[in-house]
Amino acid sequence: MVISAADMTHLKSHNLSGWKRIFWMQFLAITAWANLGLAQQKYPPHLLLPHYQGFALTIFTFGILGTIFWVFPQ
Repeated sequence: MVISAADMTHLKSHNLSGWKRIFWMQFLAITAWANLGLAQQKYPPHLLLPHYQGFALTIFTFGILGTIFWVFPQ
């Protein structure tokens, strides 16, 4: 999944350093990967990385908040 997502977002063309590429791929979940496949049909290649970043951070944030507010208080 990570390799295909890196290819879909054209990470090398964005001139990101190695650690930034690794950082952004840490947020890859099956939902973000599937959404990226659909977005690839809608958006031009240069917009796929910002789309992935926003979508992946949203999923991550709500996952963390859900864990904090619904699991830990019980």
